[in-house]
Amino acid sequence: MWYYISGETRFGPVSQDELVELIRSEKLGPSTLVWRQSFDDWKRLDALEELAVVLAELPPPAPGTMVPHIPLVGPAEVSDDIQSSQVLVEEPLAGPWARFLARTLDVWLITVLLFMAVGLYASHYAPELLVRIENANETALGLAALPVTLLILALCMSVFGTTVGKALLGIRVKNLTGASALKFHISREMGVWVQGYAFGFPLIALVTLFFQHKRVVAHSPASYDEGRARVECGRISALRWLATLTLAAGMFVGVVALIVAAEEDTRQVDLVQSWTNPITGGSTSFSRTWASTPIEAESGDDLFYFVSDYLMAEALFGVEEINSSLAPLDYAEALERALSDDITLVGQWSSLEVQGSHALRKSGSLASDRNHRVQVTIVLRQGRAWRTIIFARGRELTDTHFEAFVNAALSTI
Repeated sequence: MWYYISGETRFGPVSQDELVELIRSEKLGPSTLVWRQSFDDWKRLDALEELAVVLAELPPPAPGTMVPHIPLVGPAEVSDDIQSSQVLVEEPLAGPWARFLARTLDVWLITVLLFMAVGLYASHYAPELLVRIENANETALGLAALPVTLLILALCMSVFGTTVGKALLGIRVKNLTGASALKFHISREMGVWVQGYAFGFPLIALVTLFFQHKRVVAHSPASYDEGRARVECGRISALRWLATLTLAAGMFVGVVALIVAAEEDTRQVDLVQSWTNPITGGSTSFSRTWASTPIEAESGDDLFYFVSDYLMAEALFGVEEINSSLAPLDYAEALERALSDDITLVGQWSSLEVQGSHALRKSGSLASDRNHRVQVTIVLRQGRAWRTIIFARGRELTDTHFEAFVNAALSTI
C-alpha cells in the first residue's frame, strides 16, 4: 500500500493500481513524494523505476504551454508528524462482508422508505398509480426502484458523509478523484448499479457480486472504486456487529410482515363470505375483502355500507318504498337530482339486466373529487326501489370485483 503527499496533505493508503491511475490522470507529478512500508524515507516518483515507467508514458506539455511549478520537497522537509505517526499507522480496507452487510442494510432501508413514501402519496393523490404498483411484477418493480435507491444513497453520502449501514459499522468512503462530493457519490453509486448489481438482474448480479467479492478479499478495490475511491474500516467491535445485525434482522422481519399482510389482503379478495339481506332474508356471497355495516339513512330508508381497503372502494346498498306505478326512468332521474349536490352523473341512464331483473345504470364522480368514480345501479321491484352505489378510487368501474358485488347484492331482493 502507498502513501503520497499533495501540497501539505498526506493521502493514503492506496493500492498500486490506484497510484498508477492517479499518475496517468496527471494528479501526481514526477516530484510527488511517496512512501510505503519497505521504504526508510519518502521518495520522489521519478526516483522509483517501477513508477518512472508510468511517468514516461505521459505526453509532454503542449507547445506554448507552461509546465506548472512543482516544488522539489525533499524527505528532510517533510514534517516529523508525517514521518513518525501519520504514515506508519495504516488505515485498513473494509472487508467484503462488512461492506456487503452495510450496503444490504442501506438498500433495504431506503427501498422500504421509498415504497412507503410512494404508497402514501399515491393513496391520497394518485390512486391509479397505487393500483398499478400493486398489480406490477415484483421483479420489474425491483429493477425500477434500485437506481432510485442508489441515487438517494448518493445524496445521503453527499450531505451526511455516511449512511445508516456505514455509520453502524464504521465504514468510510474516501474520494480520490478530487470531484465534488455529489458528483463523486452519484458516479460511484451508478458504478455499483452497473458493475455490482448488474442493473438489478438477479442471476447476472450473482456473477458480478462474486467478482467484486473476490477483488475485495484480495485487498484490491472493487472495479467501480479503482483509482476513484478507497473504502476503509477499522476494527469492528462486537457492539457494532450486534447493533447492525439486530437492525438488519428487525428490517427483515418487518419486510416479511409487510409481504405477508399484502398477500393476505390479496387472498381475502379470492375468498368468499356469506351475507343475508335483513329485509328480504335472501342470502348471497361475495368477496371477503368487503366489510359490511348497517347504517341509518337520513330519509329513514334501509341502507347497508360496505368498504374494501384493498380495492380502495366503498359501496352503499339500500332500498326505499315507492309508488308501484312510478316508471324506473322517472325514479332514476329523481334520485340523480337528490344526489346532485354530492355526485355528478354524466351521460344517459343505460338499461341492463342484473340477476334476471331490469336495471338502470349511470356513472360519474364525486362533485368534490373527479378522480373518485361513482356508479349507480337501480332495480325497481314490487313497490321497492333497490340501488347500489359504488365509490371507487384508482380502479375502473368496470372492474370485475365491483360487478360481482352488485350482482351479489341485487341477487338478494
